[in-house]
Amino acid sequence: MAYLKMTRRHLLKIGPGALAFGVAAPAIRGAQDSSRPRLEYAVLGRTGLKVTTVSLGCMVAPEEVIAKAGDLGINWFDTAHSYKGGRNEAEVGRALKDKRDRVYISTKLNGAGVDKMLADLDVSLQRLQSDYVDNLMVHGLSRRAEVLDGDHLEALERAKKAGKTRFLGFSCHSNMAECMEAVAESGFFDDVVVKFNYTADARLLAAVEKAAGAGIGVIAMKTQLGDFPNPGGTLTPHQAALKWVLDNPNITCAVPGTRDFRQLEQNIAVMGQRLAAWERRELERYAAETAALQCTGCGSCQEACPYGVEVAEVRRCSMYLDGYRDPDLARENYRELAGNAAPCVDCSDCVVRCTQGTNLQPMLQQTHLRLA
Repeated sequence: MAYLKMTRRHLLKIGPGALAFGVAAPAIRGAQDSSRPRLEYAVLGRTGLKVTTVSLGCMVAPEEVIAKAGDLGINWFDTAHSYKGGRNEAEVGRALKDKRDRVYISTKLNGAGVDKMLADLDVSLQRLQSDYVDNLMVHGLSRRAEVLDGDHLEALERAKKAGKTRFLGFSCHSNMAECMEAVAESGFFDDVVVKFNYTADARLLAAVEKAAGAGIGVIAMKTQLGDFPNPGGTLTPHQAALKWVLDNPNITCAVPGTRDFRQLEQNIAVMGQRLAAWERRELERYAAETAALQCTGCGSCQEACPYGVEVAEVRRCSMYLDGYRDPDLARENYRELAGNAAPCVDCSDCVVRCTQGTNLQPMLQQTHLRLA
């Protein structure tokens, strides 16, 4: 995990527990340690659930890290039917089996028709060793029509009526503003997981505010954008990035991906802290210098390729490869794409334009060659 470079003056200014290398966070490097951090809670929209503002994205978390997070009082766990080919739900089930009465589990299903979604839910419940989930979501929506899709709504509603979930939502990696505007107007969903970080543009910020104002619990993912190197010489300021997300009053909680005990320690330490002025300036500088590397998920490239390449999704896989440094995760997600970057290998003139000014063709070509 990469961290922001600091001077001694910065450490004295922000005090213990901020961007230091774990100096004030609870020592949780081994599962045998029982020390507990200071916890902060927020109400998840109209669900009424009080969830820890820093919760756990389980996709890349080992089973022992999931268990430790539960031991420390983290109470919202985000997984999906497809993560690790289903292994992640099984890890969550084993790790939280003896904590089920004090944690909330949220899982996600791919939209594949009502019957298939309900059958997948039964498999998910078996893996999770539970009769129900606290929250059920449709996975990876990117268009208004998908948010309001009749099959998605019917499958979720039937699951709720059967007592297999308490609350309903969806997740969104790209074209987030359009999807957030739709959820605010639908009156159906209780919450949403959305890619949200310091690259968010004005439209997304307004859409998140609108959704929260409509009683939707907004959960932030992809909060720290991996470990892309900073051209200015420092490294990705992970804790500052997480604090930036939690500073937004319309965000209930964040579910950062967490690979090990050290990352868990660093993420949990942010609870209850606020973003310092110097950290905000550092993030702004970092964002400007790395803009060409980052996909903001604005949706401008959606359906722009005449050969059907899902540009934003390919970029997400590239982030898993180079940002998360997880080739297995990148390949797993790349295999699921209906429109991968195979046409880009022999394409001589890319017509898709990125609002960040990124030259997309080399990245798309190389991502396919590395992951296909």
